[in-house]
Amino acid sequence: MSSSKGKINKNTWCKGALGTFLKKNGFNVKNIYSCSYGSSCRNAHEPSELKKKSDILNWERKNKKNINLLEMETNLRTCLEKLSKLKNSKFSSKTPLLQKMDFKEMLDLWFEVACFQRKLIKEQHSSSNIDGVYLDNENNYWSLQRSLNLCPKNNDLMCKYNSKSPIQCRDICVGSFNCKLGVHSKRYLVCYDDLMNGKCCCMSLQEYNKIKEAYEKIIEENKDDHSIVKKYQEKLRNHIRIVHFTDDGMIPLNIHKERLKQEQEAEKVVVNSNIVAKKIKKKSFATSSK
Repeated sequence: MSSSKGKINKNTWCKGALGTFLKKNGFNVKNIYSCSYGSSCRNAHEPSELKKKSDILNWERKNKKNINLLEMETNLRTCLEKLSKLKNSKFSSKTPLLQKMDFKEMLDLWFEVACFQRKLIKEQHSSSNIDGVYLDNENNYWSLQRSLNLCPKNNDLMCKYNSKSPIQCRDICVGSFNCKLGVHSKRYLVCYDDLMNGKCCCMSLQEYNKIKEAYEKIIEENKDDHSIVKKYQEKLRNHIRIVHFTDDGMIPLNIHKERLKQEQEAEKVVVNSNIVAKKIKKKSFATSSK
């Protein structure tokens, strides 16, 4: 197969090149395409040619302390309440269900609707009569949604690899770390329980680092023993802790809600106190006037 070597900054794989690459690395890929574009192919033929998209890089670098999940949830709900006006009954029928949806369900629904509506806009070359269900600071929603899901195609690929089943080249996802449908490794998957409550059943960061350092120490101390090094390198690759945004300072959604509730209750107490004070003042004035 011709290579696009030397061409960099590509966002996705060439499907045929990826099929060949996976086959060389132990995947039972069938019916591999032959790329007819060669060095002019707009997609990557080697891992080194792939470049992470700027919106994904910006999300990864973003200060997570500044992400307000309660604000995101409110904006999602407001946006999705407009679904009843859409011509597509698949989406308009979801409006009555919104009140029972949790944050991720709404985020996934918005993703599905936004993709569908914007495909219509692209096909018709006009947005005048089509609602694109746009949101302010939209990159936060796209990035968080993909981080909460595993790419279904890549997940199927890994299941077939582990069971040594054949994989059709046409079914392989070429998105890599730029995939819109989800992340390609649990290493990059965001913990939903942590995002909602700040609590989960996952391994703590301290425990994760302790085990990681222990494996690295064994590898270093036995660097001349190929079998031990190979064994613990494999352990190190499989030693995964999914992403916890609270490690980066993000405030969980339900803590935002609890704080808002406390603020509202405090305001209510102040209002009630003012009402009582006015009644007492009014009563005192009426008594003194007699």
